[in-house]
Amino acid sequence: MPCIRLRSLVFRVMTIGALGSLLLAWTVPAAAGGDPAVTFQENAGHTGRAADGITPPLVKKWTAHFLRQPLYPLIADGRVFVSVPTDNFIFPHDTSQLYALDEATGNVLWGPLTIPNGNISFNAYDAGRLFNVTSGGDIRNLDPVNGTLGWNGNYFHLYTTGLASEYQVQAPVTASNGVFYPVGAYGIYAVDENTGMTKWTSGGAAGGGSAGVAVSSSGVYITSACYALDVDPATGYELWSYRGGCTSASTTTPVLYQGKLYDTDVASRNNLIFDAQTGTQLGTFTGLQSPAFDGGEGFFPYGTTLNAVNLGTNATTWSFSDGTPLSDDLAANGDVYVGSGAGNVYALNEATGAVDWHDSLGTAIVTTDTPTNDLAIGDGYLLVPAGSDLVAYASTVPVVTSLSPSSGPAGAKTSVAITGTGFTGANAVSFGSAPANSFTVVADNRIQAVTPAEPGGTVDVRVTTPSGTSPVTPADRYTYIQNAPTVTALSPEGGSTSGGTSVSISGSGFSTASAVHFGSLAAASYTVISDTSIAATTPPEAAGAVDVTVTNPAGASPTSPADQFTFVAPPVVTSLCPTAGPPTGGTTVTIKGTHFTNTTSVQFGNVPAAKFRAVSDTHIDAVSPREGAGTVDIRVTTSFGVNGTPSSSDQYTFTYEKVKAQC
Repeated sequence: MPCIRLRSLVFRVMTIGALGSLLLAWTVPAAAGGDPAVTFQENAGHTGRAADGITPPLVKKWTAHFLRQPLYPLIADGRVFVSVPTDNFIFPHDTSQLYALDEATGNVLWGPLTIPNGNISFNAYDAGRLFNVTSGGDIRNLDPVNGTLGWNGNYFHLYTTGLASEYQVQAPVTASNGVFYPVGAYGIYAVDENTGMTKWTSGGAAGGGSAGVAVSSSGVYITSACYALDVDPATGYELWSYRGGCTSASTTTPVLYQGKLYDTDVASRNNLIFDAQTGTQLGTFTGLQSPAFDGGEGFFPYGTTLNAVNLGTNATTWSFSDGTPLSDDLAANGDVYVGSGAGNVYALNEATGAVDWHDSLGTAIVTTDTPTNDLAIGDGYLLVPAGSDLVAYASTVPVVTSLSPSSGPAGAKTSVAITGTGFTGANAVSFGSAPANSFTVVADNRIQAVTPAEPGGTVDVRVTTPSGTSPVTPADRYTYIQNAPTVTALSPEGGSTSGGTSVSISGSGFSTASAVHFGSLAAASYTVISDTSIAATTPPEAAGAVDVTVTNPAGASPTSPADQFTFVAPPVVTSLCPTAGPPTGGTTVTIKGTHFTNTTSVQFGNVPAAKFRAVSDTHIDAVSPREGAGTVDIRVTTSFGVNGTPSSSDQYTFTYEKVKAQC
């Protein structure tokens, strides 16, 4: 288990000038994985629900040591972002420290970045950008790759937005859909993520800077001091509000789940549930900290007890306690994760409350309301702030957390980067029921695999090691994009009406072919050589041109001149002149009939003609070979067959008798 020490007294102070001298522009990195943790309690609704396949039992991967308690970590783009409050004895006055760690190893990727104007700062992540706000009201847009400033190398102050006395930002912040939402002493701010400029402010929601906001596409919600407010995300106009009349200051962040807003008011114990759209009070709940949700269950920390509540019946289904105060909790893949003041971290079965796994860290795991230190789950990792440490856990079985790309053409051999944890020793990778065409374990958290052919649709990508097989999660889904096949060329382009011609079909989308047709008739047989090639045998068919079509689950290939195959009747001999000649050969015989184009041979019985010339589709001149006396059938062979059943019209007699000229 790596132990990362960050106790160096060496630090950097970045003044406004120093920050401004950094890169003025940077490239937004690739989008975060399928299950990032982008703010306090995982997401913009603060639901505590992680879309992650993390599965107990867990193993400790690394521990990072800081001088003071780290705040809630973020997980995105393979990195862990965490702010650490400072004091005035070792660090510059009124500053905090910001780090980016490698999520797989805990190694420092950049930082500590000294953030002035507040000994604490809060972070949020959105669309490939990291946002930071200090307790003194400074907001920054940071490159997650190297920590440099965006917004042309500058940062902004909340008090420049029109509220000159703004101060005291003391709660988690949220970034969502291109807007960053810090909360100060006098209200909510909607800051454009691209420019740093304030889109609107809502000063009526004075929260003392001590409450965060929950955000959806239709509302921005803040709760504070027996007060709840919903404003329009586009304009900041008030949509509904609740004023309870008390004067205590709330220090918790609201939770938005399944159309309901959960307001935990620590000071007044007035915990209310609102209809998020109308503001109608729907009920109350018991809790002192932010609850977590998954499916139809809510998990509410209340002092030393965690209560699981059925949201449909409001009945408590189970309770858990180890006798010490519990942290905020998170729900992921059927388990609820919670820490305790005794230094324990637990994975509790969502359905029963049974302890599926636990570990003892020896240091209290607590959630203080301002500032907040909280667990995070993402990319297959559980991060636990315990005292001045940040501890990372991962499943002992492999977990797939993201795919890049997450879709590709059916039948094509697409290279897919599989990200997750626990990949060392992987002995199998499957796409649905089919094994990967090939795969390489690049690192414990990355596999490069090549997709097998599939008929289309969405499948789960699973990794198997000696420890087990990765669980099925939304993050492991790969979609085969199935297009109808196309036929671009045939070789040959024609054949006999009697069938049996071997035809090479070129095109695309053949890997999942389910049928090949020549006109309305199915091929006598076919073999899929590759996604671009099929070998087919023609059926018997009447003379004429037909379209050759290939069918896969997405449909049949469209017809075009490139797919036309011409069935041609075999040759027919209708008359000979002369009908006899000497056994010594050398007689020129005029053969009349049909379908003589592309004649490849003329035989007198079993002996080839001495020579021949196809004059037209109905006329061949052939020179008889040496042959014993007797009557034979003349056989004309073309690319499309040989003349059929022998008849008197194709018979030629070798004779020593003098033959009267007939032609």
